[in-house]
Amino acid sequence: MRTNRRNHLVSQSFGWLLLAWISCGSAGLMGCTGMEPAMIGAVAQTGSSVLENGKLRSSHWNSLDNMVAAAIGACDDLGLHIYEQTTTRDGHRVTIKAADSHSKGTVITFNRRADRLVRTTINVGFFGYDPTAQLLMKRIEAHLVINDDVSQ
Repeated sequence: MRTNRRNHLVSQSFGWLLLAWISCGSAGLMGCTGMEPAMIGAVAQTGSSVLENGKLRSSHWNSLDNMVAAAIGACDDLGLHIYEQTTTRDGHRVTIKAADSHSKGTVITFNRRADRLVRTTINVGFFGYDPTAQLLMKRIEAHLVINDDVSQ
């Protein structure tokens, strides 16, 4: 009976040790400081958007023209100056480059995947300020106009 209890205690201790090792050293370089999520920072989901390495990515059920108009309105709301807007020859990709008063670090890219499916990427740079990308995405979504024929 004593051996079973001792084996149970050893296996339970091993389980806790394994759990501690996984949670503290899963990246191989991290310690038990509680700062691991901030240090990793590779992917953070925000609703239907994904933030990765300074790029906020999302998909929208809307037309490419509506997305571009919404981005122009959002840049106007935030006081960003659009200094370049390009469209590919096939018309499936639009890139908008905008600047604030301190830098030229915001690039908005729309990629049409279908008539009503547009992939959106807001790039503030690897060392850019991620909340700016999130705010810009919220303003774009606030400006979106869904046509009556889409809801039918």
